[in-house]
Amino acid sequence: MKINRKLFLLIIILLSNIFVYCQDNEQDTILQDTVVIKLIVGIKQSPPFIIKQGNFYTGLSIDLWEQIANELQIIYEYKEYEQNDFSQMLTDIENNAIDVCINPLTVTSERLNRFDFTLPFFSSNMVTVVRNDKKLNIFKFFSNFFSVKIFSLLGALLFIIIIFGLIIWLVERKKNSQFFRRNYNGIADGIWWTTVTMTTVGYGDKYPRSVIGKILGIIWMFFSIVFFSTITGTIAASLTVNQISSQEIKIDDLKKMNIGTMPGSSSEEFLVNHNFASVKTNFNTISEGLLSVSDEKIDAFVYDEAIVKFIINQLELNNSIYISPYKMNAIYYSFSVPSNSPLLKEINPILIKELESVYWIGILNKYDLNN
Repeated sequence: MKINRKLFLLIIILLSNIFVYCQDNEQDTILQDTVVIKLIVGIKQSPPFIIKQGNFYTGLSIDLWEQIANELQIIYEYKEYEQNDFSQMLTDIENNAIDVCINPLTVTSERLNRFDFTLPFFSSNMVTVVRNDKKLNIFKFFSNFFSVKIFSLLGALLFIIIIFGLIIWLVERKKNSQFFRRNYNGIADGIWWTTVTMTTVGYGDKYPRSVIGKILGIIWMFFSIVFFSTITGTIAASLTVNQISSQEIKIDDLKKMNIGTMPGSSSEEFLVNHNFASVKTNFNTISEGLLSVSDEKIDAFVYDEAIVKFIINQLELNNSIYISPYKMNAIYYSFSVPSNSPLLKEINPILIKELESVYWIGILNKYDLNN
């Protein structure tokens, strides 16, 4: 059978086109399978966890996340939120608008209903920042000086001096009546000797001569060094400026004060849950809230200890405000992801690995958070 040459060539061309088309489709399939997904990582400035320096970010959370991302070979880009966009950031996590948020979010029951958290990577406390009032400190100085504690210590000291003065008089009055009179006036001589010996003044106008008296004198000298230094140290500690300044401000005290905190924060949630009627939250930054305390616009500012401590040092406000020693409740910081995100199972094992490493201790030291 004779085959038309033109028809044969046409068939060859069609088969070639089909082969090329199949190769192109196969190549497209391969390329689609190797498409790299870039994660959107939400951040908001929150020193010392997230610090912006020019166009770059640093901080505890940044260092930890970049180490995790490197381990998992994740490609990502940061999406920065403004200071007053905190609520929007939480909403974007809930709505899958961002893949992960590495801000140090506090784990609360309300937030757990909206999105998921990784295992905690840092713990802190909710504290109160108050003004260091110099006039109040003077009042507290005198109130501390005339306190029951001070009078108790002085009373104990006086009692021991009298008792030992009486003992030394009983021992010395017969053989050393020149210095320790035999009549009851000699008790005053014994008290005088114990007092000048304890204070290491040692006038030398009176001293024991008997063997027992000298032994008692040696015992009293060594006892005086330990006891007197302990008492004076305790009294001095109770009257120092730092001790006076660091007064505990508890919840009942706060309810009588004009206080502030950051809007949408776990601190605000805590204050609302504890029936604080009026809390000022119109601050754009934490620095603004702390400066409001320093400038006497509010009486106190409630927030996370690690963050306010860093900012107080950064703004050099240690002389005007201080953190009350009273801790209201524990705070645990975690990264957050949308509900049912597969990232959670990937991040947690690496997170634990990093927290157990020497590298993590170095990060904590870097940002002065190792205490």
